[in-house]
Amino acid sequence: MKKEKVAVYAGSFNPFTKGHESVVDLALMVFDRVVILFAVNSDKAPARQTNSFYATKKYFSDNDCVDVDIYNGLVAEYCLRNNYCFMVRGLRNTSDYLYEENIAKVNTEINPSLRTIYLRAENECISSSMVRELTKYGQDVQKYLPYDVTELEKKPDE
Repeated sequence: MKKEKVAVYAGSFNPFTKGHESVVDLALMVFDRVVILFAVNSDKAPARQTNSFYATKKYFSDNDCVDVDIYNGLVAEYCLRNNYCFMVRGLRNTSDYLYEENIAKVNTEINPSLRTIYLRAENECISSSMVRELTKYGQDVQKYLPYDVTELEKKPDE
């Protein structure tokens, strides 16, 4: 039996944007399954990240090739514990590449079997930070999100 090829796509995804979705779509062209891993970042607003996690989980609930998980710890250790050997990272520009290369090297030191594959996001201007900033000033950000923006305002149990 052929072993399933799984890639982990980790980030704070605060919020998960259409740019992130484009990376998932590209990853699914190469891998059988993608795990979108919300890596808890204590430096970012945890309540909004939790809402983004639940909105993203709901958005992908009908896609058997996508799992959405959340983890508070080092992503390389998550991959090691779950026997995942590939991580995909989205790149928008050269600065992203330089930043991601450093992380990939450290991840490989923690988990020597982990390989990072870079995929170019479709819209290089979209970032979660940009979406948060626009939201802060009352701008409509719906065109940057794959789900209804009101999902980010719901309580997790709604």
